[in-house]
Amino acid sequence: MPGGRGGSWADRLTESPFGDRAVEHGLATRQDLARLAAGWHRRAVAGDAWFCVPHGEILCTK
Repeated sequence: MPGGRGGSWADRLTESPFGDRAVEHGLATRQDLARLAAGWHRRAVAGDAWFCVPHGEILCTK
């Protein structure tokens, strides 16, 4: 299995409660999860791929 974050995201889809919940709630099938995991694996080995999870905080004052 490819390393890096692609492998860990693929594992979340197919080998963790995250994927189980998606199937239980009718959001995905096991086949859907396997297809998405394969995409994460392809991305993990692509030389020009990158992944970003932006996050921030909004502070409101009055």
